[in-house]
Amino acid sequence: MPLVEKRYAEALIRVGLKLNTLDIFQKELIGINEVINANQELKKFLNNPGFSSKDKKTVLEKLFKKNLNSNVFNFLKLLIDKGRIKNISDIISQYIALADEIRKCLNIEIITPEEITEEQLSKIGDKFKKQYGSMDVKIKHLIDSAIIGGVIVKIGDKMIDGSIKGKLDGMLSVLNQA
Repeated sequence: MPLVEKRYAEALIRVGLKLNTLDIFQKELIGINEVINANQELKKFLNNPGFSSKDKKTVLEKLFKKNLNSNVFNFLKLLIDKGRIKNISDIISQYIALADEIRKCLNIEIITPEEITEEQLSKIGDKFKKQYGSMDVKIKHLIDSAIIGGVIVKIGDKMIDGSIKGKLDGMLSVLNQA
């Protein structure tokens, strides 16, 4: 976890907790991120050190001020002042991860070789929700035909590999050591 991005995210989390606005802040941050990432010219402008902080704040004010909580808008201005606006996507990712921790929401990535039903995804999610004592679970489902069969589950930096490819790789490793 990048330290600088985490510190900025933690600062905004503290404000959100104090004001009981974690969800509002998160929704607004996601919207900001979507707007910036959808507009490459805006992204280049904000990341360009040749433009003044004043110019960048003016553009953001026209785009966002009416639709944002004042704390979130002031946070954007702080990022510009500190030259960290280029890190906004990573800061937002850190914010979401920290907010999920606070809410006891588990983020799971499930990788299968083919599409599986929502019911199957929910069963896998429920199993890990209980195991980790979480209140909620967010599932991201990816398809990777290279795993042949089975499932891979990633939770943070932990990976549970129940794929056929993983088992074959393990056997190959054992054979190579013999």
